[in-house]
Amino acid sequence: MSAAGSGARVSAQSRAGTRAGSDGATTPSSQPTPDLKAARQRRRLRWFTVWAPAAFVSLLIIVLILQHRHETLAVHVAILGLVVSGALAFSHFVFTRIQAQEAEIFRQNRYLTSMHATGRLLSESRDLHHALAQVLTGVLEAIGVEAGEILLIEEASGDLVLSVQRGSYPEAFREVSRFKWGQGIPGLVAQASEPIVVHDLAREPRFLRRALTQVGFRAFASVPLKSGDEVVGVMSVAARDAARLGDAEVRLLADLGNQIGLAVGNARYVEKLPALAALEERQRIARELHDSLAQTLGSLQMGLAAIRERLRRVPPPEAAKELKRLEGVARTAYAEVRQEIFGLRTMVSRELDLVPALTEYLTEINRQTGLQIDLRVLDQRATRLPLGFEVELIRIIQEALANVVKHARATRAQVTFDVEGGAARITVRDDGAGFDPEERRGRQAFGLETMRERAETVGGTFAITSARGSGTLVEVRLPLTGLEDRSHES
Repeated sequence: MSAAGSGARVSAQSRAGTRAGSDGATTPSSQPTPDLKAARQRRRLRWFTVWAPAAFVSLLIIVLILQHRHETLAVHVAILGLVVSGALAFSHFVFTRIQAQEAEIFRQNRYLTSMHATGRLLSESRDLHHALAQVLTGVLEAIGVEAGEILLIEEASGDLVLSVQRGSYPEAFREVSRFKWGQGIPGLVAQASEPIVVHDLAREPRFLRRALTQVGFRAFASVPLKSGDEVVGVMSVAARDAARLGDAEVRLLADLGNQIGLAVGNARYVEKLPALAALEERQRIARELHDSLAQTLGSLQMGLAAIRERLRRVPPPEAAKELKRLEGVARTAYAEVRQEIFGLRTMVSRELDLVPALTEYLTEINRQTGLQIDLRVLDQRATRLPLGFEVELIRIIQEALANVVKHARATRAQVTFDVEGGAARITVRDDGAGFDPEERRGRQAFGLETMRERAETVGGTFAITSARGSGTLVEVRLPLTGLEDRSHES
């Protein structure tokens, strides 16, 4: 048979399976579905298991009656009743076993289908939020519950924040959209890294969303989303019928949660790749500066100092004066390169958190320049920032302090971390000469614009306040909600 003929037959079969609606769309034909056919076959088999042995035994009883006519009719009826009852019992036993096996096969098929669909959606989608919404919809259908949510851990604060909600009564889920570590059912699941299932929400004191119980939800199950050993979020489902959340459903929910957790962890890692690449490049530059330029400048400084000492014995005034000037230039350049190297290395250090790394950096500046710098942390939340935020922030602080050292003629400076209006507020203040921001120009103007661009890169704002004779205040505000609550999106 030719390929064209085969294709024509497939098309004919496809047309036979559907009929066109009035609007041109295809609708299912009146042919019975495979599930309906299977149900009819089960009913026929059930009746066959009842009537086949009953008919056989009835025929046998009729033969016996004909042979033993002296027996009473009541005896024969009783025997026939026992036979039919036995057939019914046998049929019930057989079909109970068949239905149990079918239910198990259905659960396994649902498990494999859900796992496959979840893996496909998470691997193919480029938008994590959209993929999570689709996956959650599939989870609700697979388990047969009415509503669910996915909360992700916000890197800046460490809180669980509602990211995706699907199903009925979304406003009831938004009654509490943020959970601290160990707060409520989701917070406890994240803390213990173990599922929690509640079959009677009305009597559960740890459950914080009373609006869900008021609209009729009785059961609630939460599982951790883990990427390796790290909990990155929590997935929860709610059901009106507590029987919907049995052991099999919770196992399926937990396995799907592991898949989702890996996807979230991978997505966050991919988001950090540009920042990590930049850190590696800065580390390479720091090594090259140290191995080449810094050593050269150091050697030049020592050589100039040695020549000046020799010329002091036979003093040509002009040559000694010029050499002293060159020595000062080399010393300044060497100090600036060392400061840049230390700044680059501080940012790429993976052993230190932000505050210890910054403390080490400020100590080095004090050692090199004599500038007294106080570090004040008024709210720890302002220091718990994502990696990309930390990198840009420490570069801003470095540039601000470099301006203080070079231009302000200050004796003291202060770096402060605080939280104000839902944002981290970081300031660098000095007691120096100050300047008119409207008259800034040259290298200083370029540095101020660079600080502004760095703050805006991570969604923050930059401001500078200064006046001649009044010192300078550099202020950076960075958002604490690095993961926005996008549950209001469709």
